[in-house]
Amino acid sequence: MNINFTKKTTGALRLILSAVLAAITLLMVIPVCAHAPKGAGEPPQAAIEPIQIYDKKGDLLNISIDDVAAIHGDKCICVVGAFRVTQAAINVLYGKDEAPKQGNLTVVYHHPGIGHKQVFEHILTPEYVVYEKTGNPQYMTMDHWVYKFTRTDTGDVFETQIKEGIISKDFFALRYEVDGFEKGWHEDKPTDQEESGFAVAYTETLANLLTLPVWELYTGVEQPEESEEPAPVAAIIFCGALIILIVLGFIYSARVKRS
Repeated sequence: MNINFTKKTTGALRLILSAVLAAITLLMVIPVCAHAPKGAGEPPQAAIEPIQIYDKKGDLLNISIDDVAAIHGDKCICVVGAFRVTQAAINVLYGKDEAPKQGNLTVVYHHPGIGHKQVFEHILTPEYVVYEKTGNPQYMTMDHWVYKFTRTDTGDVFETQIKEGIISKDFFALRYEVDGFEKGWHEDKPTDQEESGFAVAYTETLANLLTLPVWELYTGVEQPEESEEPAPVAAIIFCGALIILIVLGFIYSARVKRS
């Protein structure tokens, strides 16, 4: 009995140990993401159009930025950046009058944030989302904000990257100092100035991503031409009536003078 008990206990311990090791391994491969740092401002209110896409059943989905933020847990720059670049891709590859279908649009991206992964997979479905590691994710650069979208039904490709100036100056360096310390990448505690500087840089970057149109955020997106708005009907009627009254006034005055 004692031997059997020992074998069962050993087997259970091995299962527990395997589960722990699997969990540690999973945590090690999950991409990093910069959630809002301490002192960052609230995301500005912005009217961002939802993304329309047909699911595989043919039903039209309306996915808002709040929907994907709820999946991730907050509206961080990872989430907002992935959502806006998807908008840009649909804008270029489909235009205003057509919506993509899940399975017909793929993306290859390099951003290490879990927010990017969650947004892309929610909108496009996981099998059409490919992450390719670029450089060292701890030392993020502009190269991590490069994307390639492909329409599988036509073969059309849209390659883009975030424009210079959208990500606030010194953001990447400050991210490494502040986020890196919290995540254990290094042992040098950031100064108060670095922490406040990172909060400001993060807030500015998030505001840009939320408030600017996609053609100002990403390369390769053309600004739509401004259409001439028709004159209001009421103004046309008023002007016409005014002209008629003036003409009638002249006619009446001429008749009075003749008489």
